[in-house]
Amino acid sequence: MKRRLWAALASAIVLVALGARADVVYLRAGGKVEGVVVSEGSDSVQVKTRFGMQTIARVDVLRIEKKDTPEQIYAQRLASLKADDVAGFLDLARFCKENKLTVEWKAALEKVVSLDSDNAEAQTGLGRVKFDGAWMTPAEKADREKRKDIAAKRAQGLVEYKGRWVTREEQEALEKGLVQYEGKWVTEAVAMEKKGFVNVGGEWVRKDQQEAAARAKEAGDLLGVRFCTETTERFTIVSACSPENAKEVGAALEKGLATFLKIFAPKEDPFEGKRMFVLLLEEREHYAKYCDFFGAQNHLGPGWAKVVRVAGGFYHYQPCSSVDYRGGRTEKSLVNSSVHKLGHVLINRLHFGYNYVTAWLDEGFAAWLEHEVLNENYTFCFSTSYGQYGGGGNYGNEKTTKGAKIVGDEPKMEDLVRMLVSGGKDKSILSLLPLDLPEIGYDETTKAWSVITFLIKDDAAKFDAFLARVRGRMPRFETTVKPGMRSDVQLEAFKAVYGVDVGEIEKRWRESIKR
Repeated sequence: MKRRLWAALASAIVLVALGARADVVYLRAGGKVEGVVVSEGSDSVQVKTRFGMQTIARVDVLRIEKKDTPEQIYAQRLASLKADDVAGFLDLARFCKENKLTVEWKAALEKVVSLDSDNAEAQTGLGRVKFDGAWMTPAEKADREKRKDIAAKRAQGLVEYKGRWVTREEQEALEKGLVQYEGKWVTEAVAMEKKGFVNVGGEWVRKDQQEAAARAKEAGDLLGVRFCTETTERFTIVSACSPENAKEVGAALEKGLATFLKIFAPKEDPFEGKRMFVLLLEEREHYAKYCDFFGAQNHLGPGWAKVVRVAGGFYHYQPCSSVDYRGGRTEKSLVNSSVHKLGHVLINRLHFGYNYVTAWLDEGFAAWLEHEVLNENYTFCFSTSYGQYGGGGNYGNEKTTKGAKIVGDEPKMEDLVRMLVSGGKDKSILSLLPLDLPEIGYDETTKAWSVITFLIKDDAAKFDAFLARVRGRMPRFETTVKPGMRSDVQLEAFKAVYGVDVGEIEKRWRESIKR
């Protein structure tokens, strides 16, 4: 820095000796150029600036003024200072800083420090800090602090171990692979278990996530896929899709279950105190393979997997489970289909006794729950019949059935119902009663959704009683439903619970549509 100071001083002396002046060339287009005019001709003006020589066309010059440059002013002020003038050099440094004379500014500060080593303005200007009564660079301060800290730690009897300061006892325990828990040195396994973790496949997971981790490992080993998991209060979600989607599915399912419990308040827990398992896959081949695995694991018989493999997903209500594969659909569609399947599980668990639920009630209820939770319906079941304990149809937001194509930009369900009614194309409730799942198309599902929505809004307790009466009189899954039995049972239930026949129910529903 002293060399820079002398260089700055020498430069200033030369400028003063030469008596050079600074010129300001004002341009016709606006702006100005500062420096020393070296030559003026009829065609151009040459100006020596601090950045080099610049030639300006004469026609572009408005006028030329003479004035001193900051360098010249600096040199003049420097020449006038006494060698021991601390205040003068400090004021000179401020001038240099204001005029962006960086080298000269630092040279002036160094001069101040040489005269007054404890001058705070000069020392901080040079980037120094005061520590332990001495001025130093930040790096020097950090080094001193580190050395002081090390000395203090050693004075306390501590030793450095893998970047940490520990006691001799701690070092010995750590070298044995022990960890500290509640003030005691124990093995990692003991500590993790006390914290509520379990080891699943070599990884420690919270107990409430044990099932998810085990399920993810089971499915991963089977399919060779890496899964993410999401555990909510009542659902275990294992997904080959994004973690964000798994969280969205979990939140929607919790909302769906809460909606169901609030409206129907069943005496028995629909999941029997367990979490419902939800598996979300990307590829159909993985889905088909898992169908075989699930059927064998739950002893559902050889025909069950064959039935559900051709579908886009399946649900099961003992154990409570649902499985979906995305295929070419968006991840958002998995939220809809998961809630839809939850609706199937819940209506089949309500007043459960291994009895049939008629198809229009089953599908209409699932569509109702999907709409209650998400205010839209992208999911529709059709095609194959269910297996012995439940299977599935195709799920998604693009299907074709009986000439009707279901796509995401179709009218809302409420509008579709009005279109069906105004066009005289909706089937009567009476005609829905005997239908099996392969006979239910998009129009039938739309009508079933609307009727069930009407019945639940009108009197949820009566709808619950109606469902209980139907379930109690329908045969068990393994038996054959006799012709006409579906209709007879439901007609009797309407009369017993609502006190009117199905024709009156139809009339009331149509009046609600007009409103």
